[in-house]
Amino acid sequence: MSLANAAALPMILKSAFELKVLDIISEAEEGTYLSTTEITSKIGSKNPNAHILLDRMLRLLTSYSVLNCQLKEWGGSVQRLYGPAPACNYLATVDNPGSLCPWSSLHFDNLL
Repeated sequence: MSLANAAALPMILKSAFELKVLDIISEAEEGTYLSTTEITSKIGSKNPNAHILLDRMLRLLTSYSVLNCQLKEWGGSVQRLYGPAPACNYLATVDNPGSLCPWSSLHFDNLL
């Protein structure tokens, strides 16, 4: 609940909810971490730089312990991979009728 009301998170959480990013990460096999390229392919983005923008969003969510991040060396460079932290389970909607996503989205609605 405190994450849903934090001043720094609202727009990133709103975007993550709309893009179903937390659901995509939560649906991955347990212990599996996904790259931003894998996540953007599941979103269906046509923007060639979407993985860069998504990485910025996910780093912020990691800093608030919504996600976990692992570094992996890949082709001579280091890549960040993301997996769910315990707080992600409260915000993802997949197989979670008690998700806080709808409640949090109410606060982000443009009509309020």
